[in-house]
This record gives sequence, C-alpha cells and structure tokens, in this order.
Amino acid sequence: RYVELVLIARGASKALTLRTALMWYCGALRQVLAESKDVVTTLEKYTGPGPSDASIGFQNHADKHWRIMSHVVVAVGEMVTWLETIATARYGCERLFVSGARSCAAFVPPGFRDLLGPHRSVALEHRNVMIAELLRGGWPPSARPRPDEEVHLHPCKVCGQRLTTLWLHRGLCLSCEEKVRSEGSCPYSERCGRTSFCPHERRCFVCEQWSCEQCRILRGDGEDVWQVVQRLSPTAVFLDFDRTLCSTRRGGSPLDGNHTVDPDLASVCAGHPIVKVVTRSSRKDDIETFLNAKGVRIAGVRSLKIENLQSKSEVIREELDGVPDSVGLFVDDDIRELTDASLVQLVNE
Repeated sequence: RYVELVLIARGASKALTLRTALMWYCGALRQVLAESKDVVTTLEKYTGPGPSDASIGFQNHADKHWRIMSHVVVAVGEMVTWLETIATARYGCERLFVSGARSCAAFVPPGFRDLLGPHRSVALEHRNVMIAELLRGGWPPSARPRPDEEVHLHPCKVCGQRLTTLWLHRGLCLSCEEKVRSEGSCPYSERCGRTSFCPHERRCFVCEQWSCEQCRILRGDGEDVWQVVQRLSPTAVFLDFDRTLCSTRRGGSPLDGNHTVDPDLASVCAGHPIVKVVTRSSRKDDIETFLNAKGVRIAGVRSLKIENLQSKSEVIREELDGVPDSVGLFVDDDIRELTDASLVQLVNE
C-alpha cells in the first residue's frame, strides 16, 4: 500500500493513465484515417478532367471536399505516427521533442514533417503583395471607415494615420512596419535597432522572441541549451552567471540571499567536460564557492573585470585558440552580449 501511495504521489498513476488514454486516442485516429482515405477514394471519382455524369456544381463541390480530405489524411497520418511513437516510448530512449519558450517545440526528431511550411511561404508571398498594394494604392475602406461605421480608430505611432486594429500591430500600421523592417531594424523598439534584427527572416530576436540558425542565435531556456549541447557536442560551453546559470542580478554576490541555479544548465555542467562561467562580475571567489556548495561542476570562472577584458569574446577566443575544428556554445541572457561586434567577428571567422 505504501509503494502504491508513493507512486500516486510521484505522478506514476497519472502517467500510466495518460499513456492508456493516448493509446485509445491513437486507435480512434487510426479509424479516422481509414475512413478519411475511403472518402478521398470516393471523391476522386468526381474530380479531375475525366468524364463524369455528375453536374458541374456537384463536381466543384466534390473537388473542394477532396482537397480538404486529402490534407486531413496527411495531417492525421502524421499525428498517428508520432503519437504512437510517444505512447510506446520508454525510459532511457532518445528524447523526441523539447518544448520551446514560444509555446511551440524548440526541437523535433528527424523525419518530423513541417506541414505548415508551404502554407507559411504562400502567406508570406501574399503578404508582400498586400503591402506593395497598400503602398501603391492606399488603404482600403475597411481600414478607415466612415465615422458612423467605426469609432474605434487608433493612430499609428510612426505616421499618425488613424486606422482600425485590423491594420495595426503593436501600434504600427502595416506599411510603416514593413518600411522599418526593410531598413533592417526592429519595428517595435528603438533600443533593439539593427544589432538584434535577423536579416534572413527580418525578425527581432528580442521583441519577437525569434531564433535563427543562420545567424547562429537561438532563444530558449536551460532545457533548450541542454538539447543544443547534445546535438552539437561543442568543444566548450561558456555560460553567463547572472540571470543565466544563477538567479543573481547585476553582479550581486550569490552568497547573499537565497539564490538558485538553473537545473538544466547544472545538468549541462555535469555532463560536459569543459564548461566555463564567463561573467562581468568581480565576485569570482563567491561564484566558485557558491557553485561548489550547490554541487555544480565547472572548469573555471573567468571574470572580465578582474582580468581587465572588454568583451566576453576575448575569453572565448582564448579558450578555443589552438583547438582544431573547435566549436563553442555561448549562453547569455543579454542580447547585447550575443550580438557584440567582436563576437560576431569571431563567429564568422
């Protein structure tokens, strides 16, 4: 009875219930998939250029639903594949999905299809056409209706035009937003400027919580870092201390107050042979004492203030210098550190 209560308290009972429910759900999805395939096969008789006894209206109706159900088959098939994989997973197997900081998965297993990718590219293409039309022909009537039709108009903080919320985002009209993006700057904050702006997808790393592998900047939490380490197997990992590895702020001593370490980053420290703390704080001894007390194993602490260094890239360059084909992973909560000019130069070498 005691073991049973412990398993319930630890969530084992809930986990088993979820697994059973997931298996039932997979069974229901398999049935939906089979029935959907039958519907697609039936509708195919009335679609296409071949002869048919059905009327034109019926053929158009059948073609519409054939397109819908064809995509349902693809989507449900993917759901069945991966939900069954999750349901049959066991302790110690390879991690499949890692949740991200933007309410979606940050990492997915090989073979996981991006079903919405083609649709996003189409939407982006039409958005660009829409923006060009707005710049050329002006705003449609729905953007600035007559006063008796719409009273909730809001000004764009750049051009001052008063528009409905459909055509405004974060206080900017679509045309002003596009203009700022085309100039290579964040449209939402002057503090971000160009340095935190991704030129490939024209997104702001800070305001839009964006990640770009081409820019070699990924946004996430400690679990995301752990996954990147597993994937890249870097030569060395460089961790900021304040607000990253530890809950301290602005160079405060970790020995003052009740501070904690990020458990996922602590796991990175335990699992990787070369993890260095790189900080601007001068409290090197306090940091070492604190990490030893917490059982966090690191290869050393580098203090820019004590060593009279200007950039964290100097430490990274020194640590990786002379190591052939070296790969470094730098983790920091400050976008200014991640986009420092000397660090960008080091990455591009």
